[in-house]
Amino acid sequence: MAGGAARGPAAPAQRRAAMERQEQSGPAGAAEPGESPEAQFQAVVQRTQVLLLAGETWEADRARAALSSFAHEVLPVARRAASPAPPSAPPAGQLVFFLCRAPSLRGRAARLREVLRGVREQSRGAPAALVGVIVQPRPEEEAEARRRLEELLLEVFQPPESGPGAAPRVEVHTAVFRPGRPEGALEVKKAACEALREEPAWPKDCSEITWNRVSGVFVIQPTGLHQFEVYCDLNSTSEGWTVLQRNRHDTQITWAESWSTYKYGFGNVHNDYWLGTEYIYQIAKQKVYQVRFVIHDSSGTMKYADYNLFGLEDESKGYRLRLGSYTGTAGDAMTSNNPSTVHDNMKFSTKDLDQDTYSGNCASSYGGGWWYSACYSAQLNTKGSITWGSVCSGNCQASAILIKPATYC
Repeated sequence: MAGGAARGPAAPAQRRAAMERQEQSGPAGAAEPGESPEAQFQAVVQRTQVLLLAGETWEADRARAALSSFAHEVLPVARRAASPAPPSAPPAGQLVFFLCRAPSLRGRAARLREVLRGVREQSRGAPAALVGVIVQPRPEEEAEARRRLEELLLEVFQPPESGPGAAPRVEVHTAVFRPGRPEGALEVKKAACEALREEPAWPKDCSEITWNRVSGVFVIQPTGLHQFEVYCDLNSTSEGWTVLQRNRHDTQITWAESWSTYKYGFGNVHNDYWLGTEYIYQIAKQKVYQVRFVIHDSSGTMKYADYNLFGLEDESKGYRLRLGSYTGTAGDAMTSNNPSTVHDNMKFSTKDLDQDTYSGNCASSYGGGWWYSACYSAQLNTKGSITWGSVCSGNCQASAILIKPATYC
């Protein structure tokens, strides 16, 4: 589930390490073949953030006792000191244990549904693993309680309105916990391992976020990559836009960064940032994409330039930019016929890797990495002098670059 204390993109070195680890490791949380259920559980839970949630109006003393007993008997030693109180929003990649009692599944289902929906809304719908735990049911009520709990969890976390073929946002499993009985704890551990092993699908880009229509920071996982955060521009009438870049006239970012820094990204996804040229390439090769350049002119008026195709070539080809046909209100500043200022079909250049067509180094002279020719009619990656054609020359107030799958494909 997506984090409450959301953070910006990882530092370039961390993101580089994550990408390198992607090729060397299997699925996150995977245990070694042949391990016992106990060892598997120890392995996966130690690498997972855990939330214990008392899902009903238990008396305070009984709730604390149930959570304490559960933590002591089920969780690894390193987890026992953690507070059982849930945070304001569960962090990304979390395993949630939802504790309830059989009588409440019969008489307080509406209350349990309300609590679970609160967890779902706070999480912004990102994937997680959730184990519904029935605490100490009587033998004659166990089967019915399992059925009711599973139906409740599926209703809340895998709703049919996610759309046909949509990947489940949360993997759900059920288990019974009987304090003081080893087999009860073992069943919970097996259920947790199964939930984590399911590898619930993360959205590949913001267009696949169908369960939330409020713009904000979400976790995505493009094909073949690890998970990372990105800002998604969402509304109720169209697919979500994945935001690749945001900049403001008064930004704190210098933008005069190296090739490696541009490759892996920098800034803060809540404010101004560059997602990372390699990440942009990896996202854009998944589908056929269109792009929107959003420009706020010197007076703050928003204008846009849409191109019906967008793609990058790989790093060995300089992340060369490929654009389609223009429509919009900002004017076409990217596919000019002037070879000195065109950006379409240009390689990406930075201060330490000059791939422009100019005799000098445009990136070094003008403050930021970009698809320069010799040199530019548009430059959005710069501090204090954002430019877009004739709309604003160095005095644009803000910019953004967004992509989503092309609508006609």
